[in-house]
Amino acid sequence: MGLASTKIDRGFGLPTYLCLKLLNLLITDKFMMKNLFTLIAFLCCAQLFGQAVFSIAPLNPQATYGSDADDPKAENTIYNLTTTAKNIRWERTILNLSADCETYVCDPLYCYGPSASAKTFPLEPSATGNISVHLLLPDVISATTVVRLKFFDESNPADSIVTVYTVSTEVVGTEEEAAAARIKLFPNPTVESFTLENADLVSAIRIFSLDGRQVSRMEAEPSQVYSLAGQPTGSYIIVMENQKGQVLRSMEVRKQ
Repeated sequence: MGLASTKIDRGFGLPTYLCLKLLNLLITDKFMMKNLFTLIAFLCCAQLFGQAVFSIAPLNPQATYGSDADDPKAENTIYNLTTTAKNIRWERTILNLSADCETYVCDPLYCYGPSASAKTFPLEPSATGNISVHLLLPDVISATTVVRLKFFDESNPADSIVTVYTVSTEVVGTEEEAAAARIKLFPNPTVESFTLENADLVSAIRIFSLDGRQVSRMEAEPSQVYSLAGQPTGSYIIVMENQKGQVLRSMEVRKQ
């Protein structure tokens, strides 16, 4: 019995029958078969190019040091997820920096001072490398910096990752550090507003656009709900401060 004359009987359920009919139709219709192969090829290419070629973890590192620290820094690791070498480029935006201080960025190749806003480094197949942001404070005891780095594959700039580094020598205390680590932000992405959870220590928040501009500053709300109304769609960095103006934590939120 050919597929064209297949009938529903006790051996075939309705889904199986419909699949067989569709297969028979594709086999007998060359035009549909050609379109099917084209669709499969397109989906395969989309899957291939849609896969990330690198990752970074942890995404938003934060580090707090005492005033006598030799090299205060926040760091993470970049991973090449492919078996081919990649050229990764980073772009630096300083969102917050205490007066008289400087930042350095170290990628797996070199360390760069304040004058370098963007650099490229090679990442070998399946390799890993350290990324770090350093806070230099020559004559300052208490200081903070929040630095945004955008990484992307030079062969495919759309494949990008944004990570925010927070480094502080303002001693907020072990209990405050632990409390800051429990702060959560949701929903993310959001449409109009976001909520902070476990944020009793937050006294004020500052909102930065990704080009480093401060677009808003708000005192802490009892409801811990904060509005992004009036801001254009895109990503923003939320910097949370305690009563002394010390940075507790920074997070990224995206407005749709």
